[in-house]
Amino acid sequence: MYRALLKLHIHLKNRVLDLSYSYGFFVADHSLYVILICFGIFLLSLFQITTNVPPPGSTLEIFAESSKSFRPVRARLELNTSDQLHDKQPDKPLWYSGYPLAYVQHIVIRCSSLTSRRSCLLRARDIRDRLFSDQQFDTNCLRVGEPINAQQMISYLPSFGCLLLSPLNLWSNDILNIKNNEREILETISSLSKRYIDIIFGIPQEYFSSNKPFTYAITLLLNNASNEYRQDLKKRLFAFDEQQQDDIIHIYFSRKSLLYYLPLVLIYIVVFLYIYYSVSQFECVKSKWGLALAATVQIVVSLLISLALSSLFHMTPRLDGGEVFPYLVIFIGLENLVVLTRAVTSLQAQKQYDDIRERVAHALRAESWTISKHLVYELIIVMIGFITYVPTLFDLF
Repeated sequence: MYRALLKLHIHLKNRVLDLSYSYGFFVADHSLYVILICFGIFLLSLFQITTNVPPPGSTLEIFAESSKSFRPVRARLELNTSDQLHDKQPDKPLWYSGYPLAYVQHIVIRCSSLTSRRSCLLRARDIRDRLFSDQQFDTNCLRVGEPINAQQMISYLPSFGCLLLSPLNLWSNDILNIKNNEREILETISSLSKRYIDIIFGIPQEYFSSNKPFTYAITLLLNNASNEYRQDLKKRLFAFDEQQQDDIIHIYFSRKSLLYYLPLVLIYIVVFLYIYYSVSQFECVKSKWGLALAATVQIVVSLLISLALSSLFHMTPRLDGGEVFPYLVIFIGLENLVVLTRAVTSLQAQKQYDDIRERVAHALRAESWTISKHLVYELIIVMIGFITYVPTLFDLF
């Protein structure tokens, strides 16, 4: 058994060394094409980041819990100056205190494939009538004071009234219009852009596929709503479906100033200076400042690409200055970069190989096994952390 494992270890090591040696020659022979490919991947990553990752300074934090464990906060109108707000609990995030600015009631309606889209959309009429039949609805709902500026949406969103979003807004809540023009329903939906569909229908656009059950949501915003009114609203909504989900999701928008990112900026400056002084002893490097700048840009690009790949798999690491993820990327990228740079520019490599192609290939071959082992160790540690539910690893994403 031991000999078999040792033989497998030697085989894997030789395989990694040979692949790295061949890759070094390939990169040296086709350096321009490799740079263009990397630049193209970087542009795709920027597109993924700009469309799927929230901008710095507007971090979105989510905490979900069951309604059974939820202890509601009394609304603003019921609070006195001597009253305590929400107590801090050990299993809750630090920002979970005080009363919320608004309550968002999300009512998801999913119809079977046998149900026509017209009948499914008319289901929103019953819920809307049930909501407006309560005299307290106008008092507790979040009212819109003025119409929006977007001309394309001005006829779809409510103005000077309660902020209630449903597909009925597309037809100005005219039920007869939907009954008489059933064929135009799909044409109206397809004519809207993706962001408008997400707002009006309350769910992502991929749920509107023809081979999926028709699904949409009614979004109701409440402001200054008392606990009694919310409980009464809950009972009236349960009358439609007693087996629906009753989860509560708390959303917190944390806005941070640029000073919060100062440690992250300083660490990149330190990395730039460290690389410059690390290569200053090598005479073969003509532009030490250029090499240091290129290395720092490479680390920044690797951070952005890793962020794009994470968001592609629906994981969004945080780039905040107080989080671990950006520093972890810097540490791993800097370690590999410094090792390869020293291997290529060392005096021993210069004496043995005059050709830069040979120098790059042998440098990759010499350091590839160490880098591969470190990568495997890091992946094993991360897997163990996820299996054992280590909170620090889950906070990275």
